[in-house]
Amino acid sequence: MKKIFMFCLAGVLATAAASCDDKDDRGGGNSGKMTVNGQTEEIKSAIYAEAPAGEFGENGVGLYLFKDVLTGMPEEEPDFGIMIVITESLYGKTIDLTKPVARSSYLLIAGMNKNLDVSIEYDDGTIDTTDGGSSQGPSVTGGTLLLTRSGDNFTVELSVTLSDGSSVSADWKGTATKIDIPE
Repeated sequence: MKKIFMFCLAGVLATAAASCDDKDDRGGGNSGKMTVNGQTEEIKSAIYAEAPAGEFGENGVGLYLFKDVLTGMPEEEPDFGIMIVITESLYGKTIDLTKPVARSSYLLIAGMNKNLDVSIEYDDGTIDTTDGGSSQGPSVTGGTLLLTRSGDNFTVELSVTLSDGSSVSADWKGTATKIDIPE
């Protein structure tokens, strides 16, 4: 059920981000960069959706960072971005990404670029890098995440590497645009 929710959330976030325009408050104090598998881009758009407690046992948020300022509906999914889904109990804590999070918490880190996607899910005391596949995925060899939130304002400090050489990192501070997930 959680994986289905994550795919739906990713689709909704991508669609909603596309409908944002340059007139919102993403500018101003926003700054940062993100890297997925060696490709680095400036973060130009950020959106988020509340993740309901029913899915994860506690409230959380899905935050999506984009390299593009999105002004219209894209014809296809964005080719570069980072998504973080995190429960409230993990806000403001430096998380060692080589270790599972508490069983009562949930964390998903997904990075995509046109060459390779990275997905790391922390759930039920496990770390899953298979992105829904049945074979053994690479292990997380290093990294930390610190995400803080105050209303629509977020700070993200992320750096994670996997045993197959893939990696995701972000250093961003700014205001994200809130969207609602249709029920």
